[in-house]
Amino acid sequence: MIVREGKLVSTVNRIVFAYYKIYGKFIFSSKSILCDKNSGCEVHLLTCARDVLLALWCLKSFYYHSGLSMRLVIHDDGTLDDSLVEKFQKHFINCEVIKREDADIEMKQYLKGYEFCERYRYKDFFAHAIKLFDAVYYSRTKEILLLDSDVLFFKKPIEMIESIREKKGFFMNDYREAYCLPAARLQILFNMAIRSRINSGILYLPDKKIYDLNLIESFLKIVYENWEEINRIPEVFWVEQTAWAIFLSKHRGMFTRLPDSYQVSRQPITDTTVSQHFVWDGSRDNFYKEGLREIKKADFLRKFNKQFKRN
Repeated sequence: MIVREGKLVSTVNRIVFAYYKIYGKFIFSSKSILCDKNSGCEVHLLTCARDVLLALWCLKSFYYHSGLSMRLVIHDDGTLDDSLVEKFQKHFINCEVIKREDADIEMKQYLKGYEFCERYRYKDFFAHAIKLFDAVYYSRTKEILLLDSDVLFFKKPIEMIESIREKKGFFMNDYREAYCLPAARLQILFNMAIRSRINSGILYLPDKKIYDLNLIESFLKIVYENWEEINRIPEVFWVEQTAWAIFLSKHRGMFTRLPDSYQVSRQPITDTTVSQHFVWDGSRDNFYKEGLREIKKADFLRKFNKQFKRN
């Protein structure tokens, strides 16, 4: 009986996932957004061909609920072809797409002399390295809002809006310590208290002048000194987030933690949920099964198209 119930639940989950994945494609026919190319803050988002659908939902749910019109910069991990670049430029007027092949050339000069930054960005390439380095390099503004493509917004992000207005940095609260090395060990290595459970899925940098390549270089040197321990899943995927944790710990007074209504992973979506980050811990399918179900229930697409019909 238990086996049969398990199979039934599995079948239902597959059907629900398939249904909302089909529903998700309606975002491709939604209205375009006019991004302010002269805004004082930019949104930077790294994505890949596999996650274009997620990225569109992330960005459109953010722009709709926030009411902001910041300039948008998309960073290609190397898999976006011309048709996908055009798709972003069609849906987000004034959007800039940085192709990886171009960034690889330009970032060489920026990272010249930073041995371990270069190694992480090129030799042992992980797409997360683009988020860590390229966003700051390519930004035209001193303020940068980093978003991951697997984040969905369900309500007005009041705390984000107010913090951006007041030029106060912020980050998400993770449900676990997702660092490549234990925080206690990092604290000894860097002689400072390391902030716990930082998630960089939403991260606002109020002034890129405080961005510190020397600090990141010293951290990555430690990473490679412990490479045998770190080069395994999931630790190796947490290197970028750990780098941000060290940076945000050093500048503790400039950054606040977003409230728990900005959720991560499998937390249930409730009436108080502002956003959800569907990370690679087995919760990614919930972007469709849970996230888009809430989006559809709220009649998001109709309201969105009504708001942006003039663009």
